Amino acid sequence: MLDLLNAALIEPIRWALLSVLELAYAMSGSYGVALLILSVSFNLLLVPAYHWAEWLQGRERAVQQRMRPKIAEFTAVFQGLERHMMLRQLYRLHRYHPVYALRALAPLAIQVPFFIAAFGLLSHYVPLQGASWLFLPDLARPDRLLGGANLLPLLMTALNLYALQIYARQLSRSDWLQGVAVALVFLALLYDSPSGLVLYWTFNNLLSVFKSAWYARRMPAAPPAPSHPRALLAQLRASWRRGRTQRLLDSLGGTLASSYSLACASLFVLLAVALPIGFTSLEDNVDGLAGYSAFFIMGSLAAALLFGLACVLWYRLAGPALRAWSTYAMFCSMLLALAFAFVQQPDAGMMDNFTFFTPQALAPTLGKAALDIFLLAAIATLALWVALRRPAVMRHSMAVMLLAGVASSALSLMSLDMRIRKNMAAALPEGAKLFQYSRTQPNVLLVFLDGAMSGYLPAILEDEPQLAQQLRGFKWYPNTISSGNRTINGLPSVFGGEDYTVGGINARAAGTLQEKVSDAYRLYVDNFHAKGYAVQYADPFWFGLVRSGDCELFNAQYAGAGKGRCIHSIGRGVEARKRAVTAQRKPEFFFGLAQQYLALTAFRVAPHSLKNAVYDNGKWLSLSFAWKKRMDKYLNNYFSLAALPSLSSVDAERPTFNFITNETPRATFLLDQDCLPSGVQGSAARRAAPRFADQETQKIFETHRCVLRGVGQFMDWMRAQGILDNSYVVFASDHGWVSDNPLMDGIEGQQTFSMYQAFLMVKDFNSKGELERDERYIANFKVAGLICDTIGGCLDKASGKLIRYSPLAGPVTLYETPWQPAGQTVNQYVIDAVHQNNGPVHLQASWNMVPEQRLASAPPPQAARLALTVKEKQ
Repeated sequence: MLDLLNAALIEPIRWALLSVLELAYAMSGSYGVALLILSVSFNLLLVPAYHWAEWLQGRERAVQQRMRPKIAEFTAVFQGLERHMMLRQLYRLHRYHPVYALRALAPLAIQVPFFIAAFGLLSHYVPLQGASWLFLPDLARPDRLLGGANLLPLLMTALNLYALQIYARQLSRSDWLQGVAVALVFLALLYDSPSGLVLYWTFNNLLSVFKSAWYARRMPAAPPAPSHPRALLAQLRASWRRGRTQRLLDSLGGTLASSYSLACASLFVLLAVALPIGFTSLEDNVDGLAGYSAFFIMGSLAAALLFGLACVLWYRLAGPALRAWSTYAMFCSMLLALAFAFVQQPDAGMMDNFTFFTPQALAPTLGKAALDIFLLAAIATLALWVALRRPAVMRHSMAVMLLAGVASSALSLMSLDMRIRKNMAAALPEGAKLFQYSRTQPNVLLVFLDGAMSGYLPAILEDEPQLAQQLRGFKWYPNTISSGNRTINGLPSVFGGEDYTVGGINARAAGTLQEKVSDAYRLYVDNFHAKGYAVQYADPFWFGLVRSGDCELFNAQYAGAGKGRCIHSIGRGVEARKRAVTAQRKPEFFFGLAQQYLALTAFRVAPHSLKNAVYDNGKWLSLSFAWKKRMDKYLNNYFSLAALPSLSSVDAERPTFNFITNETPRATFLLDQDCLPSGVQGSAARRAAPRFADQETQKIFETHRCVLRGVGQFMDWMRAQGILDNSYVVFASDHGWVSDNPLMDGIEGQQTFSMYQAFLMVKDFNSKGELERDERYIANFKVAGLICDTIGGCLDKASGKLIRYSPLAGPVTLYETPWQPAGQTVNQYVIDAVHQNNGPVHLQASWNMVPEQRLASAPPPQAARLALTVKEKQ
């Protein structure tokens, strides 16, 4: 149903918006001007629809005006059921039903699908990254023009309120307050959105001013708009002095049942549907969330049934006074939840495995506590005044929130579902092969082990003595460093060499960051294809600045020309094995996800000063579901590593170059003797005594041990197939990990520097000797030279340089950057901190920590973020 709604309504609008935007940019050369043209174009296109909506709205107001004197008379004379019966008779006389009040929402109903389509398009429109216009430095980011606060959303809201004020003489007091509520909802939704999206909507509001002025000239005046704030306060004090319960009952009158029902529905949709699914859609890593959409829908329906029964039961048991106050309490709770969920939110960064990137932003402060107290007092008072004096406004506000909650939930769920579907690997036919090698021609194989470190290898060799035989012919390099601390900044240099480190990419003036990073991946494609090799990349992370690698873009550039192809291999061919070991834990997975769902809701609606307590250092009040996602990631990758022999063939007729990604080192677990996490079906007994006292270090060790076991078994297969001697094999990592790396014991700043201690193991053609430890000082950006030497060097077309191996000369600059493309600028990496290394990793003198240094090539201050300590990132 959601897919049908998206395909039938939202996607056509999104396509139309994109087409007009691209055409406008082609004509103007400015995205700011293009957004203005986009707004004007669609507002002109929708003039007939808006005209019909205004006519419908005017018809509603006319009926309300005709009935208003009698409604006031009945309200003054009658009470309770008698008033309700008189109002029903009045409605019948005027052929009116209270549900017709929804006709007043016609203009909003026209805007909602266009808002959803524009939100989906402009929130993640890559060309806006780094694009400036007038006083806006980057249309892909919030403007932050008011000392860190956002100016454009406030300007947008001011225009919206000004348009409402122009129209005020045609509006009743309840209609006016309803308009204010809608304006504030859009302010909350768009406050932290990219300035390009807010700019587009601000243009829309500016045009609304002109539309309102036009319609205001043509329509008769209605009762006056709300009185002066002092008069409103006086009315509030008068209401407070009277019997508040009776006043609330009188105010709700015959609409108590419908108001109560609407309050239940809107509160449930907000708390149990819109907020948690909207928050979950921010999760960057959707591994392990397969089936979440179905769970969410079924869980929401089940929860709605239970909540609805509870509301009905309470209504039946409670007297009129409790029903009225319950309606007020739910209305007030809804407003407080919105305030705590959207007003002045701390920027804790993206989530990965339900863990924030910058959780220190959640720390409670006196300012947050003061804001919470102010919001609590102000909203409780406002909600009471509205319930006592303007019950129609309360009902309309709840109706707006109900519609907005359903719309935003559908948008978030569709977005998340599309990402999950795209990320899930399709099942393979029986006997299908993904990788080809040649028995007679050279094979070059580069296996990328995400986050692996050399420091655990000596202990692994002691525990797994068979590896010494399986890895004969290999050299391993303990003194391997990475110039980057993350995959997004460390892996490109493994493909392209030193020019594709953070410093190398930032030094290049031409090209976007996406283009410069993607240039690194073409080095092997161009040069090995030119030598007659069949080239294949499996999961080239961050190609095209896409986390899992943009295979569509890769194949569009290279597959058509026969240069190489890209596939997604992680998780393919291992579905049956995963199901077998997790079958008994399905109920645990279901309830684990339900707990995380509740924790996300609690976090969103918690006061600002309590959000950190709910987050609980990533434990989410011990309700975190990250363990399951991490387990899914581990099983996907470990079983994919173990499945390499069954997914490979040796019938290639020409030389082959294969790049394969494996993320097993990034999903650390305490493992049994068969490398299965404890608790899955078929897991054996735990190994005896741990090697390391620290449990996290032990997890890293055991996960690395199982990775090397899978590597050894794959080498056995290659040896048995007779292709190991004619193969050049490299196992390399992009960076290390925050840990107590055994190679660096006693080093001050060990956990920080461990991020730069990488993994490198190489086997040359026809190499047959013992596994050898090579102490040379080397960086993973030298891998490109090692591999290119097998074909006499590689020409980098972007720089014009010939890439060959040369010894590493220090010092090497080490860069900390954000781990997401959204944290960078359009042309460069954002540098959070800089360190240095100048030799063997086990020596203190080799390391130099300079946590707040900024290079001259770093982006300007407004694009950079403050340096973060490693402890803060954990």
